[in-house]
Amino acid sequence: MFSVFCILGLLFLAHNKIVIDRENCTAIAKDSEFDLLNLKVPSPPPAPRKKLKEFFCNLHEDRKLMVAELQMVCVECLCKIRNYMEVVKPADYIAAIRTRLEELNAQDQLHRLGESVKNKYKDIFAPIPHLNDLPTNVYCRIKLKDVRKTFATRLYSTPQKYKEAWVVLPRSRPTFFK
Repeated sequence: MFSVFCILGLLFLAHNKIVIDRENCTAIAKDSEFDLLNLKVPSPPPAPRKKLKEFFCNLHEDRKLMVAELQMVCVECLCKIRNYMEVVKPADYIAAIRTRLEELNAQDQLHRLGESVKNKYKDIFAPIPHLNDLPTNVYCRIKLKDVRKTFATRLYSTPQKYKEAWVVLPRSRPTFFK
């Protein structure tokens, strides 16, 4: 770019009041302080602040548009799902009362049946006595099997496809892999 200024000459630079600074790579016009080599788009001036009345008028118009759009979207959604909605029959109060009475009757019968079973087997359903009231001459012993005992024979047949793989296993395998 400096070559263009050299071609135009010093008279052109002096007439247009252009100062060239080679160190900072600038060519600045003195009267407007505009850098010809580093073109920067000036930022637009800030928008003037709206008056409160204008702000509320715009807000009211935007609200009208929003409500209209919302109604349009809702009508569109309603049209899409209308086919999927099932028709609800009106409530049949007499049938509901009858069903509830049948439920209450069944609960009462179950309660009476439960009480009769408890009375029939009252020795089983009696409350558990306190520890001090329990007899001390009855003891219980549970004998467990020996856990070190190994299986003499296998309880199931070995699948043919696993026999070759089990041969490769280390020798410390259990006896039921033979």
